[in-house]
Amino acid sequence: MYSLLFARLALPPGPVKSSRFCSIVNRSIGKASISLLVDDLSNLTQLCDVLKSSAPPAPVGVFIEVNVGQDRGGVTPTANNLPTILDIAKRATEREEVEYRGLHCYHGLLQHVGDTKNRSEMCRDNSVKCAQVVDEYLSKKGLKSPLITGGGTGTYAIEASMGVHNEVQPGSFLLGDTQYGDVGMNAEEPEFEHAMWIHSAVASTVSTGGRVVIDAGSKAVDLVSGPPSLTDQGKGMGMNGDRDEGVGFTSGGDEHGILTFEGERVTPGLGETVRMLPRHIDPNCNLFDWFVAVEEGEGGNIEEGRIKGAWRITGRGVGC
Repeated sequence: MYSLLFARLALPPGPVKSSRFCSIVNRSIGKASISLLVDDLSNLTQLCDVLKSSAPPAPVGVFIEVNVGQDRGGVTPTANNLPTILDIAKRATEREEVEYRGLHCYHGLLQHVGDTKNRSEMCRDNSVKCAQVVDEYLSKKGLKSPLITGGGTGTYAIEASMGVHNEVQPGSFLLGDTQYGDVGMNAEEPEFEHAMWIHSAVASTVSTGGRVVIDAGSKAVDLVSGPPSLTDQGKGMGMNGDRDEGVGFTSGGDEHGILTFEGERVTPGLGETVRMLPRHIDPNCNLFDWFVAVEEGEGGNIEEGRIKGAWRITGRGVGC
């Protein structure tokens, strides 16, 4: 069985969103466990009323979102706010429509802090400290949190080792991106390999100044966290993860990207394929309809690999 952790359902969501959410809950029975984050007592009450009216056959999990320093949402664990967190937790244990599952203590901005020592200290002083304060307070009041969850790809090992979080939720490690590639990891932590590339082709070579135009623009590449990196085409068909640092990418609009090349070098010709690593994988996947799955050949040689299938990206479209 899989666990699905929904970020936040803005309730009251209206009849359409309520109906869709309850449909997801009902269809998940026996297949997935669905949880929602709440940070307000009225939010929890509205959620329970929506669920009660639809009579789902199984309760929805509830995590209390704690603001651990990102100021994106959640209850800030000050002395004045701790009783509020307790009230939400008590109400969650009293309502039959939901099941109290613990605390959500996640800090997204810490995931990409490059230096391991700084990242560890910031986790200790923010997400871990806040989680510990709330957990100890609730425990003293006789309400133990089953799970304390947090920890993304950049911090999961740190938070898991500090003895407060007992669940972590890394996700980007599965495919990888250059932003995480630039994050220094401890020697004992696994080094994740890149597993997804943006496949593009040269659409024009007539521009001057050592640049070519490819058929991957803003509709194919998310640029919020920075441009993608071209991979070294001479190594493993550009799918070994090595970046070609001598190539720059700039947006050429919706459908096109512009590659610029440093120094005197051979540039790809018209119709030649190039592969790029996205800077931030999360908002890039939903820009495409399909993953094309390629199996490595013998000895990890991608040139001798073969296409194993095409997997539809069911989350295609906007990410909210």
